[in-house]
Amino acid sequence: MSNSVISKIDELRDRVLSEAFDVIAITETWATEDVSDCELVIDGYVMYRKDRQSDVYTRGGGVMIMVKDSLQSKPLLQLTNSKFQELIWCQIDLDNSSLIFGACYRSTASTPENAKEPFHLIKRVTNVSLGTQIILGDFNYPDIDYRYLIVDHGLGLGVGSEASRFLDMVCDTGIHQHVREFTRYREGQNPSLQIINV
Repeated sequence: MSNSVISKIDELRDRVLSEAFDVIAITETWATEDVSDCELVIDGYVMYRKDRQSDVYTRGGGVMIMVKDSLQSKPLLQLTNSKFQELIWCQIDLDNSSLIFGACYRSTASTPENAKEPFHLIKRVTNVSLGTQIILGDFNYPDIDYRYLIVDHGLGLGVGSEASRFLDMVCDTGIHQHVREFTRYREGQNPSLQIINV
């Protein structure tokens, strides 16, 4: 679900309550500081959100994670409070282990400098044994073919491109792409996939 969770909150609540998901990650919430938590929270869930804070882009963006309140969860502020605005992290403590959840949205309008920050954070999380990492979101790299681990811009292999650097980071950190089908389509665009590292 994306492009403004605000207008779809009733639909989201119905779906969440009927499916009883343990964890929900949402990108492009379009929430702002003017939207209170009580407008977005779902009964039985703890919400972690990070709204877009931008003078340039006033619409769009934002990420959110909701965790069933029967699970022991906490925010990971040392990772969430980074230069990259649209990335949020939380930890779920289980009996003998922990799960680290990250939700990321990288806009196609993101500058190359801004795009480097999630690389550093993902490398940091995967290099420290905090627990099993699950990274969800939209990185907007539709040119990456995860089946063959190549980047193809339609003009040949995209070696040296931002997408290529992202794919190198994915391979170097051992992240595995679990989602094999596109989860969202926009007319005239190739959708990009999500990464889940379990």
